[in-house]
Amino acid sequence: IPLGSVVGFASDEFDIYRLATHLAERGWEMNALQFPPAMHICCTRLHAVNDRENAKRLVADIREGCAEFMKTKDQPATGSGALYGTTQSIPDRSIIGDVAKTYFDAYYDVRGEATLNKLQKKAEAAEKL
Repeated sequence: IPLGSVVGFASDEFDIYRLATHLAERGWEMNALQFPPAMHICCTRLHAVNDRENAKRLVADIREGCAEFMKTKDQPATGSGALYGTTQSIPDRSIIGDVAKTYFDAYYDVRGEATLNKLQKKAEAAEKL
């Protein structure tokens, strides 16, 4: 195992969160970063199984994504990449915790309607600000 096992990526050419989503769809667990927009992968013993084949597959998946996104540089990220990138642009950083809590409440709620009511009340309160 190498001394440094975290590898970071960023791009000045396209939305890096698009590449993170592309890699996640291929089974790679990337971690999104902010300020600047970036991502990293923490290579572990799990990645060392068939390490040369895994490394080749990761590089091929990165190359495939980069080639695709260089053709469509101006397209924004979608899915979780878009959500992560959007939080970076919120001027009032103090609300991000509340937004994240509300999101996870809704995501994991098994009651459904209770969370929808809570979200509606929070949205109405936010509109009054």
